[in-house]
Amino acid sequence: MFFEFFDSPLAWPTFLAAINIYFIYYFTQVVKNETDDHAQQLELCPIRTFVPRKTIRPRLICASGPFENFLVANVRTISEKYWPTFWCLGGGAQTLVANTIRQWTVPKVNYRKEILKLKDGGELGLHWLEDGCVENSPCLIIIPGFIGESQTEYMRSLVKTANKAGLRVVSYNYRGLGGVALKTARLYTLNCYEDLSEVIRHVHGKLPNGCKLGCAAVSLGTLMLGAYLADEKEEANKYLTAAMMISPPCDLKLGMQSMERPYFNRFFNYAIMWEVIRKFGSYDIKEIKYRLRFDTNCEQK
Repeated sequence: MFFEFFDSPLAWPTFLAAINIYFIYYFTQVVKNETDDHAQQLELCPIRTFVPRKTIRPRLICASGPFENFLVANVRTISEKYWPTFWCLGGGAQTLVANTIRQWTVPKVNYRKEILKLKDGGELGLHWLEDGCVENSPCLIIIPGFIGESQTEYMRSLVKTANKAGLRVVSYNYRGLGGVALKTARLYTLNCYEDLSEVIRHVHGKLPNGCKLGCAAVSLGTLMLGAYLADEKEEANKYLTAAMMISPPCDLKLGMQSMERPYFNRFFNYAIMWEVIRKFGSYDIKEIKYRLRFDTNCEQK
């Protein structure tokens, strides 16, 4: 039936007209020049799940100095205009497509696995990738998002990219994930960094003298890294040479409200919920100490 449509005399004119309309829509509504009004930049069109009405150039927020000069000189995307993916518009669609593509194209990583016993009796998995590394190769600890682990598709991509750049990589797995069962009644919370502190000290102690250590975190994992860097400045300066946070949620309350927005965002929210149930539903719940009214009690300070 689909191919029979093109046998009609009006088929090709209609098809070409539709393509032209899409081109006009893309260049007049999707791709826009940067404006000075930030509220206008964030304005969304009626199909807000798919298409941002305004396109924002990257904004560099950095203290003046050598690091800012380095970024401006070496990171071209800072000065380039963002062009939305022509065939995949909107963050929701891009998330689904990127996840699917990486899931099928990025092979699983052959890690060297280590189980770290924590001081409270718990355990977590540290998965190492050191292909092509020499003795003094820098080391990078990568912390995944909320329910991510070392074989999650975006983690595989990050780990392989970092390793190709000459880094030995340690993929951090939260308690109960990465093939390591829960040994205590404690899970992980992303602003509680005691486990991360133990991991950083452990990894640093295993590296050769003079080997630099860095740490990167993705999405909600940046809350843990950010809290560690803010509260444990002396320890962080002692053990870490560099740290990087990728896609941090800068405003938790707005982020949670966004997750409840139909339709794509709510779908992702449900997907995360079912993944949590799949991974931890087999354990008995010993105790829930607190019930947090997020909207009223959690505010950005």
